[in-house]
Amino acid sequence: MAEDERNHAVMKCVFMGIQLAQVDGLAGYVNPKLSHMLATLVHERVAAGRDIAPDVWSFIDAFPPEVELIAIEAELQSPVDDRRRAAEAALKSRRR
Repeated sequence: MAEDERNHAVMKCVFMGIQLAQVDGLAGYVNPKLSHMLATLVHERVAAGRDIAPDVWSFIDAFPPEVELIAIEAELQSPVDDRRRAAEAALKSRRR
């Protein structure tokens, strides 16, 4: 399977609520593009005031995309309560 196909399969797992840790061998598929895609998804979910599965962080932090991480952290200052709470929850689940 090509890298783009694997990346999209991982994203599909996240969208479907499948825990990434349950997918055998998935950790070996981490690459910068996947880290970026997942961080972008986290920011989108936080901006919508929604939760994100905590297991995405190990994939994101393998190749930390600075711009997206800054955008997620900026949501901690949002005047919108749901966004701020979602950012707090997402970042709390980040084990750094």
